[in-house]
Amino acid sequence: EQLNAMSKRGEWAAMADVITDDIVEEVAVVAPIDELGGAVRKKYDGVLGRMSYYVMGDLMTGLADEDWAALVAATK
Repeated sequence: EQLNAMSKRGEWAAMADVITDDIVEEVAVVAPIDELGGAVRKKYDGVLGRMSYYVMGDLMTGLADEDWAALVAATK
C-alpha cells in the first residue's frame, strides 16, 4: 500500500528507501552475470515453462553474442 501511494505521488526515487534487499531478492533473480543462468534455473525450475530476459538500462546491453549464448545455455 505504501509503495502504491508513493507511485501515485510520483515518488519513484524515494521508493528505493522502502524496498529492502529481501524484497528485491523475492521478486528478482540477483546474481553476477556469470552465475545468472544457473540462478534463474534454480529459482524457476519446475515453475516456468518459458521465460525471457529483459534488458533494463545499460547493465546487459554490452554483452557480446557469445555471452548471451552462454547465458541462455546456462538457463536451460
